[in-house]
Amino acid sequence: MVLVFISGIAGTLTGQNTRSVQKVNAIEPFIKADEVHIQQDSRRNLWITTAVKILKYNSGDTEVFNKFMGIPKEVGGEYLETYTDSQGNVWLAGSAGIAVLENGQSIFRFVSGVTGKIYALREDAGNQLWIAAENGVYKLNTNSEKDDFGLSRFLSENTMAAGIVLHGNQIVFAGPNGVLTIDRKSGKFNKIDMGYYQNLQITSILSLPDAIIFGTKDSGLYKTDPDFKKFQRAYLPYEVSSSEITSLQLFNQEIIVSTRGAGVVVLNNKLELLKKESAGYPNNVYATCLDNQNLLWMVSNKGLYLQNFSGNVVANVTHDPAKYSSLGDDFVTASEKDSEGNLWVGTAKGLSIWNPETDRWRHIENLNYTRNIKDPDKITDMASVDDHMWIATADDGVYKVNIHTLLRAHYSVDALYKTPIQAANAVFIDGHKNIWIGGKDGYLTQIKPDNTFKSYPIKNVEAISELGPKQLIVATKSRVHSLNPYTGRITDLTKLTAKANMVYYGMNDLQITNQGIGLFATEGAGLILYDFDKERTQQLSTSDGLPSNNILGVDWEHEGAIWITTDNGLAYYNQNTKDLRLFSELNGLSTNEITTGITKLRKEDLMFGSTKGLNIFKPKELLAQQEFKPELTLEKMILPSKTREEAGKIDLAGLGEVEIQEEAAFQLKFRGRSNLDPEGIEYSWKLANFDDDWTKPTKLNSVSYASLPPGDYTFMVRSRISEGGWSNPKLLDIRVADTGGTISTVYLFMGISVLAMIAIFVIVFVKRSRSADRQAKAELREKLKQEFGKPVESAVHSLSKISEAAENSPEDLQRYAARFDDLFRQILNFNYEESVYEISKIDMHKHLSVMLKDMKPLFEDKKLEFSINDQWGEEAFFYNLEVLDKIIFGLVSASAQYCHEHGKIIVNLIETSVGDLKLQITDNGRGVPESHQRTLDRMTSMPKGRKYRDANGLASLIQARELAQNSGGSFSYDTEKNEGSTFTVILKNRKQDYRKVPSRAAQVFLAEKQKKNPKTKFPKAIANYSDSKILVIENDAKIRELLLRNIGKYCQVYQAATAEEGMEKAGMIFPDIIISASVLPDMNAFQLAKMLKRNIGLNHINIFMIADGEVQLSEEQLDGFSEVIRKPIDVNLLLTKISEKLAWQQQLRSNYVKAYVEDKTPEFRSANDEKFIQNLGEIILENIKNENFTVHDLSAAVGISSNALFMKLKNLVNLSPQDFMEFTRLNYARELMDQNEYNSMEVAYKSGFSSPKLFYSSFKKFYGYSPTGSVDKSR
Repeated sequence: MVLVFISGIAGTLTGQNTRSVQKVNAIEPFIKADEVHIQQDSRRNLWITTAVKILKYNSGDTEVFNKFMGIPKEVGGEYLETYTDSQGNVWLAGSAGIAVLENGQSIFRFVSGVTGKIYALREDAGNQLWIAAENGVYKLNTNSEKDDFGLSRFLSENTMAAGIVLHGNQIVFAGPNGVLTIDRKSGKFNKIDMGYYQNLQITSILSLPDAIIFGTKDSGLYKTDPDFKKFQRAYLPYEVSSSEITSLQLFNQEIIVSTRGAGVVVLNNKLELLKKESAGYPNNVYATCLDNQNLLWMVSNKGLYLQNFSGNVVANVTHDPAKYSSLGDDFVTASEKDSEGNLWVGTAKGLSIWNPETDRWRHIENLNYTRNIKDPDKITDMASVDDHMWIATADDGVYKVNIHTLLRAHYSVDALYKTPIQAANAVFIDGHKNIWIGGKDGYLTQIKPDNTFKSYPIKNVEAISELGPKQLIVATKSRVHSLNPYTGRITDLTKLTAKANMVYYGMNDLQITNQGIGLFATEGAGLILYDFDKERTQQLSTSDGLPSNNILGVDWEHEGAIWITTDNGLAYYNQNTKDLRLFSELNGLSTNEITTGITKLRKEDLMFGSTKGLNIFKPKELLAQQEFKPELTLEKMILPSKTREEAGKIDLAGLGEVEIQEEAAFQLKFRGRSNLDPEGIEYSWKLANFDDDWTKPTKLNSVSYASLPPGDYTFMVRSRISEGGWSNPKLLDIRVADTGGTISTVYLFMGISVLAMIAIFVIVFVKRSRSADRQAKAELREKLKQEFGKPVESAVHSLSKISEAAENSPEDLQRYAARFDDLFRQILNFNYEESVYEISKIDMHKHLSVMLKDMKPLFEDKKLEFSINDQWGEEAFFYNLEVLDKIIFGLVSASAQYCHEHGKIIVNLIETSVGDLKLQITDNGRGVPESHQRTLDRMTSMPKGRKYRDANGLASLIQARELAQNSGGSFSYDTEKNEGSTFTVILKNRKQDYRKVPSRAAQVFLAEKQKKNPKTKFPKAIANYSDSKILVIENDAKIRELLLRNIGKYCQVYQAATAEEGMEKAGMIFPDIIISASVLPDMNAFQLAKMLKRNIGLNHINIFMIADGEVQLSEEQLDGFSEVIRKPIDVNLLLTKISEKLAWQQQLRSNYVKAYVEDKTPEFRSANDEKFIQNLGEIILENIKNENFTVHDLSAAVGISSNALFMKLKNLVNLSPQDFMEFTRLNYARELMDQNEYNSMEVAYKSGFSSPKLFYSSFKKFYGYSPTGSVDKSR
């Protein structure tokens, strides 16, 4: 056995590895480290006791107690240790007595001095605090209401205990003067006779379940049985046993031994040294504390150190470049255990095979015998059966490898055993030991134990599992199929198809529990749980707390317990309790970048691969670790006033609700505390009834709100460390009281102005369009768009500034309103000129600082240093505010792009002699490249239709120059390679163009305010169609969002931005209704409707078209559309149309079989639908004698896929293809019955049924009575 102990390098750090030792920089080095004691209270405050002061440390914050602050002088001039009891009280042992800091108090209270100097404290299960002191052994009751807590002396003998432990009913005191035990129940005490070891200088003690161990000053480590009859010395290396053992801690089944001189060593419960790697421990460790998060705190003369011991529950297996016998490469792609317990691992360097018993590795870079392949095999999946391992590769098919000899057989398109798959994604072994192979290029293939092959028409297979002996579940990139291997029948599980509310792009793993629950590890939609019996889905994603929506693998442990690997960490989910726990590098993972699913090893261990090797863990031990979640508190609410002195502060500790006045601004401060990573705490919050979603994680610990409307809100904030799990949210109810005020007329003015502008636009369009043909209408619409698009966009953009300007600049609001009024005049006259009301009065000092503050992220991205040289005078600058902002942003943005990281930018703001603005942006970057200079000198403006990627700043410069020159200004630049650039613009002061605001426009809106628009009644029946599918094809994001938001409340909604994408989506989901814009980027709605009508699988779908309000459509154009919805869209009217159409479709579907049963003629939506159904019936009857005629043959006969046929028949007649074939044969059987020529058995065979029994059951299923009576009656 190789003995390796952990000796450290004093005062060093070993990087950011969560297992490494980290120095706590907030704590200064200790002058007398050997006199320091540490312990932690229930609130995770670390109490550090030195001879002259006590430090209370938590998450970077330190509070000091000494004889001047919080500690009574009576306790003595020397402090020895602190102890936290079960009541939360902190006890201080001093050189002259004992004091207590009672729970909730801020200063220590002196209790008694009868004890003299106190050496050790310990509380038992009965709330008795035992005290080893100079004047004997004392005890007190920690929950007593007496001032001295009922302090009494138990034994009058100096007890210099180094430590006190509890072992059963025994209280054990151990120190330099031996071992003393007290029976807690009987009160008997016993001075232990240690015989040969009587003179041991005991320095530390630890109680184990079956033993007690002692550390000594220079004689090593000893163990005794609970009766102290047998003492035994542990055999440790000389460097350890000859050093003072200062502390003993128990972690899981391991013993952490701290020494003065030999660092820290770790033993097993047999006191055998474990092999550990050095983690930077200090050589001299004087005291330790292992807290409930398994953080090991260590005192050294260099200061306080910390190590996360939780990381030790995960074993890491990595590549060692110096050893052949190690993992082939750290990047792992797949793993599996064979029948002998060996681990097969796919890496970036091919295949590695590991025998854990002998720690021996074997490597195979390429499995192919016959070809010389340069690159290693890309192993995608593995499966084990008996003496063979089946290995799927991304480029070379599948290999069957003998686990003993490594001889292998090759299965691929060009191998000896030819299969249709070369790019294999998945390999699976079913209960009958059949091998199933799925891949990108070929059909799903079955290889039977006798080496015969069979293929099934499913491509792009990514995961396979078995639901039962006759049902295989096969997952592709966006769909899931059920396959009967015996009949070949393939059924789509439509509820698992990728859709708008469940978008995924791949399936990485698939497991089925013994309760029949499918666990689908998706790429993009998180974990999908599907109940095959109830056909219900449940989705677990980042919104539920998962670290990522890209799931790599799942492992179902037992009822309700699921382990989940993601590309951003490990998760554990309990279905019964809904408990979700996250595990990351903080818990010992080599990295959060996991790359594989989970492999079960022997002894219940689990393993997964990552970009940094293999991670192996015991589930119970990992779950036993406490989660690293910060302790979060709401601290205060700040209500600003006119002066800082008047600002109000509300302490939120213990508060659940506050009330503020309407229009009051406020700031909330909160704080998370974590000793492991105080600088890495992130926060996320939302204000319920105001914010829709949680904010993105940030390190900011405050948030401000202003001008909330009256009502009730709930502020919620949560915190986390790095990529760990979120803490439970802290809640604060906020009531905003109504001050009784009214809505600002300016806001009404601006809102109604938008409506008025649109109304005038429509009127003009109608008048100019009525007498024109279709082409003239299009030309006019385009002309109006070009003529007024820019001013409209500019005016609407101004509205976004209302909330900022409302309080400080009411004139700005009026100016924006006047610009709208001016714009109306121009629309009526079909002309656009710059409005005089676009010229604003600008305070350049304030405006520039505010604008550059908004650009702060631009500077932070490249860590740029930024300064302003303000030489502008006291006068205001008059200019178009939007144009000015664009010029400044363009120049600063370009300068930042040309800067190096940590570069410097100077903004010079200069007033010229004539009052114009000279703006200079100077940087010390790389300069403008010559190619960009040529473009700047040649190009006067940005070419229309051409887009520049502005990663290099060129487009920003061109735009800024164009804006400056178009408004009468000038632009110039000076640049030097690797020295920097200066961009200069001179903008004319347009004070002479400035006009005060007229009031005429307000009267228009007062009249508009009184108008009421009639609303369509909401259709309650729409709530009955939650399973219906609606596809929205709309390029306008706002309209698309409007439709998705309103229709999605009642139906399943899917979206597409182009006709091509819409056709593809329709072929995947087969919607009940398609809603399309009249004009799409790649074609118009009329062309789309024709394409859909030519598609046999989709031509039954109802199409709604969204058209402009007054556009006239001919009958020819309307052909192919079920409904035309006019803009502006009346949502209730649209929902009514959808509801009516779905109800009609549902009625037609349900009446199809009923019509035949009642001898009526079935109804259809269209002649095309009726013709399609009749054609299907004819094909079935033509093949009625063909026993091998299947659904696949039927779909091939009509020219569509079996899946498309299934979806279309379900939509038209509510029958699956199999049921439709069966029902068609039954109708034919009824015709034979009416001829009175055959008995029921003959009718059964002649109508295509394989047996009379099947015919009888089928007949009764559809018609409700037995065919025997019917035949006999007709005879």
